[in-house]
Amino acid sequence: MTYAQKALTFADGTGLTTEQRLELALSDPTAPAALTQHEVRGITQNRIRAAMSELSHQAIPKVQAWLDQVAEQSPAKAIELFLELAQFTTPKLKAVAVDVRSSDGSVKTLSVKDLESIVAEG
Repeated sequence: MTYAQKALTFADGTGLTTEQRLELALSDPTAPAALTQHEVRGITQNRIRAAMSELSHQAIPKVQAWLDQVAEQSPAKAIELFLELAQFTTPKLKAVAVDVRSSDGSVKTLSVKDLESIVAEG
């Protein structure tokens, strides 16, 4: 699996791979060629996401079998479990309340674009 390419090549033609720079950042974070903490965090998060994704893909047949087993005894429980799993793959919607009253208490008329900018700020 390829992650962010952070290899470094010096003027003399030598260099460090991303892995070498990562190891350097962990052993000597102040070294000039070391990755920054931000870069290390990004690479680590990407690796964890990739590992979890791979694990999830491999587990799909087992999870389906487990849901089928649960559904034999309790279809409602199987649906409940499925919905709990779905929350990890389905974007969560955010409820937003927008007060569109003017300072005098009257209601203003706003365009969709105005409402979107208010929500984006909030």
